[in-house]
Amino acid sequence: MPAILTISLGNDTVWICVLAMAVLGVIDHAGVNDHIITFLLTRKICNGRPWVFTTMWLVSTALFTIFTGNPMVTVLVMWAILVPLCGRLGYQKGDTWAHLMVLGTGAAAGFAGALIPFKGLPLYLLGSVKAVTGASVDIAGYLCTAFPILVAIIAYVLLMRFVFRADVSNLKNINAEFFKKDMAPMTNVQKFLLGFFFCYIFFLALPGFIPKTSWLAQKYANISTIGIVIVMFVILCVIKVDGKPLLRFQELASSNVMWSIVFLLSVAMCLSTILLDDTTGIKAALMQVLEPLFGELSPIAFIAIFLTVATILTNIGNNMVVALVLTPIAATFSLSITSINIMGLTCLLCFAVNIAFILPSASPTSAMIFGHELIDNKKHWGYTLISCIVFLLVIVFVGYPLSCLFL
Repeated sequence: MPAILTISLGNDTVWICVLAMAVLGVIDHAGVNDHIITFLLTRKICNGRPWVFTTMWLVSTALFTIFTGNPMVTVLVMWAILVPLCGRLGYQKGDTWAHLMVLGTGAAAGFAGALIPFKGLPLYLLGSVKAVTGASVDIAGYLCTAFPILVAIIAYVLLMRFVFRADVSNLKNINAEFFKKDMAPMTNVQKFLLGFFFCYIFFLALPGFIPKTSWLAQKYANISTIGIVIVMFVILCVIKVDGKPLLRFQELASSNVMWSIVFLLSVAMCLSTILLDDTTGIKAALMQVLEPLFGELSPIAFIAIFLTVATILTNIGNNMVVALVLTPIAATFSLSITSINIMGLTCLLCFAVNIAFILPSASPTSAMIFGHELIDNKKHWGYTLISCIVFLLVIVFVGYPLSCLFL
């Protein structure tokens, strides 16, 4: 049992998750996110430009998700703005633009939830790969490989315009007044936390931009990602405002840490280590079954088929379960076929399992979309099927070259 606790709750990936949730919770609690979303949606560039506004909405959804760290929360917040907006513009249930905006908001939030590798689903999968192969992700490379998220959003807007032919005539007179809120200017604390977040990202990504043999790179290797996260966490605990620290773990961080996710992650880390140990024989069995199917394929063909299978299974079952099952299989296969870029494949898998909209069971967000008041379920199947195919093509043909370049 001590060994089990060491590879589960003692895993550094688990504590990266806990500390990241705590830090991001402070930023959210301070109201920084409200200022960010209001700023993005009140830009004059959107005035009188329906498709620019549509793109800005989806990009804002993605950025908001990065700050909140919770796609479901982002979706609920954005829908709370979207529904009254559609009412004011005259859009009703089944109208193409309204329907696709509900779907697109869920898609943008889902993809953005996989953008940051030190929290959420990427943290689970990368931790699982590390447990099997010993390889660690280059955070800067991961962020560069995540560029298909923006391409997917643009591709979706093009689908709305040229394939689904959404009517945007009601949007031509839209302006920033729709989104202006009675909000006071940012306080000094909020400005500090906004800057702190960007510093947080910078220091986590910095090792990917410095020479591996440099003195600084060696220090970073000794500290590791968990060391950086601990330092940033401690900074918020030490800095006081009105005599109280910004991060009061007992009062604030504990409520922002989703402990069910933490324990799920710890179990996943444990199982990835134990089940794929050489003594179980599972790795050998997997290779025996999969090698005839994948053994003769080129890397691009392997990745295309693997991600297609992941997308299909995701839309039949649950995206989290599919991801946790497929990642150890990919990691095992990469040990014998060295041409497979396991970190690149894991990065792309993080995005592929978020193409989960065809059935309500595919993901929590998908279930929420099916129950939304603006969704016409008769039209929904066609919209989601075509969108999912386009998203998959973007991930394979844009994401794969980037993964080879940066990871």
